[in-house]
Amino acid sequence: MHTAPLGDIPFNSAPYRGLEHNPRVTVRRDVIFGGPSAEPTADRRLYFEVAELEKLLALARQSPTQRVVLHHAGVRVRRIQDGSATVDVLSIVGDNLQPEPFALAGTR
Repeated sequence: MHTAPLGDIPFNSAPYRGLEHNPRVTVRRDVIFGGPSAEPTADRRLYFEVAELEKLLALARQSPTQRVVLHHAGVRVRRIQDGSATVDVLSIVGDNLQPEPFALAGTR
């Protein structure tokens, strides 16, 4: 079975579709931490447990937008050294995870 690398999957490629075409909305900042364009030798990983993914899907299915929202969202980075290997392990932090009650203007 062939599994496509994440770079081939349009993962969160347009979390707020339509923003760029809505005159009422101005994007104030757009920052990417890490990713395929970052340091090519950096080893950064983000792990998801099945239970976490199932919870996200269950909440998204309750939403009229089919999405979840995590308030006060952030990224925690832990650098782990194991012999000569160094890995940055990322995790998403925040609170008040819930179904998105409605879409922001121009996001759907």
